[in-house]
Amino acid sequence: MAVGYVAGLSKDISRFLGIILALSFSSVIYLIADLDSINKGFLKVSQQPIMELHQKFQHS
Repeated sequence: MAVGYVAGLSKDISRFLGIILALSFSSVIYLIADLDSINKGFLKVSQQPIMELHQKFQHS
């Protein structure tokens, strides 16, 4: 929001800055979506720690 506000005031924004900002937001959104899908994404996270925690709660 701050970058948009400053760009609106100055009426001059660098195309390079706009491209970098768009790519960074896109990569964060992609990373969140990829980690949200358990076995379908590019990054695969082991489910073993959460399974061990679940077993500890069941035995308590």
